[in-house]
Amino acid sequence: MTVEPRSIDVRTPGYPQGRPRTEPEMIETEIDEDDPQLWEPRRTPGWAVPFTAVTGLAAVAALILSARSAAGGSGGWSALALLFAVLSGHAAGYGVYLGWCPGRRGPRMPETTATGTAFSYSRWGYYWYVSLVGLAVTGLTVFALLSFGNGVAGLLFAVCTLLVCLAGAAVAGLMLCLAPGRLTLTPDGLHHRSLSFTQYSPWSSVFAVEPVEIGHERAVVVEVEASEADRIRHYLPRPLRPEHPLLPSIVVTDTWLATDPLLVYETLWHYHANPDDRAELGTPAALERILHRRWTAPADG
Repeated sequence: MTVEPRSIDVRTPGYPQGRPRTEPEMIETEIDEDDPQLWEPRRTPGWAVPFTAVTGLAAVAALILSARSAAGGSGGWSALALLFAVLSGHAAGYGVYLGWCPGRRGPRMPETTATGTAFSYSRWGYYWYVSLVGLAVTGLTVFALLSFGNGVAGLLFAVCTLLVCLAGAAVAGLMLCLAPGRLTLTPDGLHHRSLSFTQYSPWSSVFAVEPVEIGHERAVVVEVEASEADRIRHYLPRPLRPEHPLLPSIVVTDTWLATDPLLVYETLWHYHANPDDRAELGTPAALERILHRRWTAPADG
């Protein structure tokens, strides 16, 4: 299987906002049958090591402070220090997760669902992200409630902080409602349940499947020429909606996938190039093909 390098068109018609998209930093690679490497080895984000070290030390220091406060009879300070220790510990854990886990996932097989063959998102990714947001919201809420008795300035600070906490809780809650995300291949098209939106594109809209790097992440991009059959549904209000510059293309990254992105890329490539094989999606035949990686190039002509 030979993959030619390809630039992503950031002005794909049908982008919901009707404006040019900002192209993220991408590093493209070219492979041939003798060199199956699609991506460079995943790079640890430059901030991950110092961030993990600082938050880890902060967690240890907060634990010591919590123990000393408890021994001194200051239960309130002890509880706050303990909460900060748990928050800092989870921040350090999230840094370790980002720097270590995505680059070491094996080729976990997809699931057969009622509609097709599905590659799921990692539940650990949800745990670290949502727990970190939840702990931060909890800590800020406690701090805001303690500020209510400090005059007008304290009242304004508390109200603004609680509004931020409400927004954070809403985003985390929505992620849990949609969890776990997944990319489902069906005979008629691709269904993608992301962190805060869902999308569908028929195979007829797909014109390329690309392995790219976005920042430090390895990603698979399914490039889509949007039509009336394509659907995107956002679940967050626009002010809380993160920017998705490559929509309506489908993008899955190794940070969230529960499997090696190479397997996802190869599977998408095969079924995009071989329409006659799409009827097997959602059946054991598709799993058998993926397990043994029986990929075939389309016939000439």
